[in-house]
Amino acid sequence: MAQKRNTTAQNAQKTNNDKAEISEEVTLEQALAEEANAESPANTSTDDATTETATEPKPDPDAGYTILVEKGEAEKISPKATGLIFYQIARKDDDDQLYVRIDSNEGGGLHSREWVALTDIIDLLENHKGNHFSSTILKAVIVGKSSNNTSFMAGILRSKGVALIEPSPEGIFLHRLVDNFDEQAKTLLALS
Repeated sequence: MAQKRNTTAQNAQKTNNDKAEISEEVTLEQALAEEANAESPANTSTDDATTETATEPKPDPDAGYTILVEKGEAEKISPKATGLIFYQIARKDDDDQLYVRIDSNEGGGLHSREWVALTDIIDLLENHKGNHFSSTILKAVIVGKSSNNTSFMAGILRSKGVALIEPSPEGIFLHRLVDNFDEQAKTLLALS
């Protein structure tokens, strides 16, 4: 669909150099393309500080971590959910502690990829010995705001590779510590 726009041009017939408006027909696509070209960095003047800030690379979230478990697998907690959750375990170079994070998942569901200290998770779980608990207790150690973070992390903690918690007989969305929790926690913290 064509639109009309006004442009100014020299009117050759006027001797006093007045500008006259001329109506020119332009498609919407052409107008948008011209606008995009006018706003592109090549066509705008910026100072060097602005240009440098815009082109600075983002910090690497893995910098300072040595990955020990590249692609661990865990099942999701809900029986209706499909696909697996993938996690990583790493040692942070500056504090020599282990961290775990949700790396990705199959079947959808947003999540945060933040590193969570394994010792923080273990300390939190120790406070729930002998109790049945839901995934929401993990909010105390997970900073990200995605509603899937706690249930995905619980799935990871139930996985064969981590095995700190297990399903509770009280309900499918409840958990309890495994019988050999202390031994399993010690084994995990000894990863290198």
